Order: sequence, then C-alpha cells, then structure tokens
Amino acid sequence: MKSQNRWYSIISLIIVACLLAVPVSAFGKKGKDHYDRGMKYEQAQQWEKAAQEFTLAVAADPSNVDYQLHYRRAVFNASQMFMQPGRKRPKAVERLPHPELPVSRNLRLRYDKKKCG
Repeated sequence: MKSQNRWYSIISLIIVACLLAVPVSAFGKKGKDHYDRGMKYEQAQQWEKAAQEFTLAVAADPSNVDYQLHYRRAVFNASQMFMQPGRKRPKAVERLPHPELPVSRNLRLRYDKKKCG
C-alpha cells in the first residue's frame, strides 16, 4: 500500500512538473515575434511599421525595457519622418494666407469704412 501511494506521488509530481513547464516556455516568447519584426522594419528605416510591431510587443510584455525603448525610438523617428516634408516648404508659400481662415472682425470693419467713405 505504501509503495502504491509512493508511485502515485511520484507520477503526480511528474505530471505537475510537465504542466508547469509548458506555460514557462510560452512566457519566454511573449512579444518576441513582434519585436523581431519591428527590428527588421527598424533596420530598413520603415519607422511607422516598426512602431506598430513594437506596440504589439509592448502590449504582450509591458515590463520589457527593450521593447519600450525600441517602441519610443520608432515613434520618435516616425514623427520626424512626417515632419520632414513640412520643413522643406519654401518661405513664399508660408506667407500666403490660408483661404479657409476667416478674416478678423477689425479688418472687415476697416474695409467696410474705406469702401463706404
């Protein structure tokens, strides 16, 4: 009877160890696929796609500092890429008034007085 209980204990211990080993291996890979894809996009300087992949990696493992670092770098570089076309505008274009902006009330009043008087 004691030997039978002993075998049940050993077998149950082995089963528990196997069941615990499966999730531990899954936790080690948390967000790694997205991180690797993000690194490929980062090397190709495709910052918007890299930021998307790093966002998914950070969502999978928010405590990973590497994921957060690369996410912030990719977001910063993506924003800089969006700002580049605006910096290359010629100065003359910047001085033109925007056609959809309303004229201020004071300018309208001055214009009406000049027109009438």
